[in-house]
Amino acid sequence: MKNVTFSADEHWIEQARLVARSRHTTLNAAFREWLEQYATPVGSAKEVDALMKRLWHVNAGGVFSRDETNARFSTVAGGESVRVDCRHDATRQIRVR
Repeated sequence: MKNVTFSADEHWIEQARLVARSRHTTLNAAFREWLEQYATPVGSAKEVDALMKRLWHVNAGGVFSRDETNARFSTVAGGESVRVDCRHDATRQIRVR
């Protein structure tokens, strides 16, 4: 393993050490974990597998159509939730249903 030396604000190093200690690890181990994630290409099979393991408990409640999958919900004034169709029409306007 190669040694790396870097500079950072002392405050942030102490904060990072406290976080690492609360997670029962060291700052060096946390940095190595971050470095591995940073160097791994986004969307790699390993990353997807790790995400699926972390989200094992999530149940979407069924199979969704393409339109349902692409729908977004937004809260408007008054707390009302509206469905926003993320596709754009010919005028480049976002349709709200």
